[in-house]
Amino acid sequence: MQPFAGHGIGVSVSTGAKKPGDQVDASIHVIEPAKARDILTRTIRYKLTERKRDGAYLRTVAESTERLTDLNSYSSFSAQLPEKEGAWYYLTAEILSGEQVEDTALGALEVPVQEVKAELTLDRPAYPGSGDIVVTLRNNGPTTLFYGLDYRLEHRDGDIWNPVPMEENAAVPAIGIELKAGGAWKQKIRVTDLPSGEYRIAKDVEGKGTSIRKTLTAGFRVEPQETAK
Repeated sequence: MQPFAGHGIGVSVSTGAKKPGDQVDASIHVIEPAKARDILTRTIRYKLTERKRDGAYLRTVAESTERLTDLNSYSSFSAQLPEKEGAWYYLTAEILSGEQVEDTALGALEVPVQEVKAELTLDRPAYPGSGDIVVTLRNNGPTTLFYGLDYRLEHRDGDIWNPVPMEENAAVPAIGIELKAGGAWKQKIRVTDLPSGEYRIAKDVEGKGTSIRKTLTAGFRVEPQETAK
């Protein structure tokens, strides 16, 4: 929770990418009782409002006002986002003195279109058995992609793709990466002593604010070094 300036209270507000119909929440509680006595004379107003992409107000989806009864009480608010894709909202918690807003905590919410369009490509169709492969991930929209540095190298055996064991100590850091619509991201993968054959790189991505998860693949050949082009 983040503290409201000078009020001795903490606030938590939902923010970020959400799915249509998700529940969002806001809450306030006292964290410094010596500074928070004035809060008992204030009104707390929660609002969920739909906005344009630039933040301009469209409508109020849900609103609630209440007051803390003592310094041990806890205030919370929940609302359900509309079943609408490609929408933006603000969730706010305000401290009011009369009609005047003294302080506001705001969470910006996006409900993206529930669709993922992405592709994985390589810099060459064929490689020697040892060297670097440059992989490019392109986000063709409309949602932001979320993924990591991990990938899978697979070898084709007839109609079956078998995983190629990772070299010892070849683990990648567990970090999250975001790629906005229209963006491209490159990753260099080093391979060593691959026999000739058909291979592919497989990478999992998901649409931020969606339940969509896709496995993208890009194939290549390993040929003897003197014939690889």
